Amino acid sequence: KSYKKWDVALNKAYKALMKRLPEQDKLLLRESQRKWISYRDSEFVFMQKHIRREGGTLSLIIVDERMANFVRRRVIALEAYNFILDFPP
Repeated sequence: KSYKKWDVALNKAYKALMKRLPEQDKLLLRESQRKWISYRDSEFVFMQKHIRREGGTLSLIIVDERMANFVRRRVIALEAYNFILDFPP
């Protein structure tokens, strides 16, 4: 599934960013990520219920793709934060 691949990429991007941040910023990122995960989980519950209400095998593919895109956006955001660290303030 594409969602699982993006989930692996999410963990990789998060860990890479955590390695580069000062301690006080690590705490902020950790809290932000925890809140994002809570939001993600709630969104996925709604998404699965809403899309699957019509049923059919295609709904499974649509849900997986939307979940993957949701996580992909977070991966891109984390990677962008990491990229910004390469430039002095």
